[in-house]
Amino acid sequence: MKFYVYNLGCRVNRSESDHLEALLEAQGLERGGLADADLIVVNTCTVTSEAARKSRKAAHHARRHNPKARIMVTGCAVNIDPADFADFESIGDKAALGAKLRQITFEASGQQEPGTLSEVLPPPAARVRHDLKIQDGCGHDCAYCIVRKARGGARSLPVAKVLDGLSHWPDGETVFTGIDLGAYRDGDLDLAALLRLCLPRLGRGRIRLSSIEPTNLKQDLVDLIAESDGRICRHLHIPLQSGSDRILHNMSRPYDRDFYLTLVKRIRSRIPKVALSSDVIVGLPGESESDFADTIELCQACAFSKIHVFRYSARRGTPAANMPDQVDEAVKIARSQALRNLGQHLRATDLASRAGNRERVVVERTGLGTSESYHKIKTPRQARPGDLIEMVL
Repeated sequence: MKFYVYNLGCRVNRSESDHLEALLEAQGLERGGLADADLIVVNTCTVTSEAARKSRKAAHHARRHNPKARIMVTGCAVNIDPADFADFESIGDKAALGAKLRQITFEASGQQEPGTLSEVLPPPAARVRHDLKIQDGCGHDCAYCIVRKARGGARSLPVAKVLDGLSHWPDGETVFTGIDLGAYRDGDLDLAALLRLCLPRLGRGRIRLSSIEPTNLKQDLVDLIAESDGRICRHLHIPLQSGSDRILHNMSRPYDRDFYLTLVKRIRSRIPKVALSSDVIVGLPGESESDFADTIELCQACAFSKIHVFRYSARRGTPAANMPDQVDEAVKIARSQALRNLGQHLRATDLASRAGNRERVVVERTGLGTSESYHKIKTPRQARPGDLIEMVL
């Protein structure tokens, strides 16, 4: 049997898709393409209305291009709008899907009992950087977001399983991911305590942290990154979402612009070489030119190394979808382009400021890698994918 996993959405979805691929490989299935796979799994996203539309389109696209395949649909869009996938074999919960996939593959091999597999498996061979999901769910109620409804409350992978996952990739780059990563907790252990346990188990490798909410970035975590000498990447992704206090309030974000800027200054004072990236939403209902100007100004003050710009898209089932003063689409497009232009300028400025610095670079493919500061860097042709090499930027 051949399989194909069609992934949509965030890094957590990517990590879950990697786990599904590893599970299927462990069962003896081979990777195939969309057209020749016997089993297709579509991992959906529903963070915006556009994401939900693309998820529906992906499922129908798979059916049109491979009508003989068994198609299974999973993920957030299935959990929120199951009726949209009534014509498909759909299981929203990834753990239940994993059990079902094990049953399918064992039955195909003529066996009756699928047995059990570890919740944490070695990463698929095709992955150079290993995404390890250590947290899921969210305890926030942001006005524009439906992820909490799709994934439920915050919960964390036990420390022992995190350490097991890390053991599969001790000499490469492991990216710790989660919907609300900074909320990680196993008993009395928070994210910083977990990382302190992880560091002695690293070989020549390093850990990169994915997105962490501003209010969860505590001083002990900042100190640990500063002291780790790059074994925890000196790169933090801290969602801003808006630089306007009024819009942050309307978003139900639990901080204001002064809190965020003070946090950035504190991080930079402790970790001078840190690279900071962020998420920003433009065009939330009621966003004025003055609000957008505040966002531009704060992004400049923070000197982000990368900005992920999201044009607000009303998501049915969220408070923001029913807010008055929806922003005209043409205005949203213009603002998002202006912010992207600023982001490109800030990214080039950050990279230029690192000229002559030494950083370890993970080789993504022949001739190209990703630096500790999360810039794409040309690598020596002889360096192998997955290698971590020290380079002068």
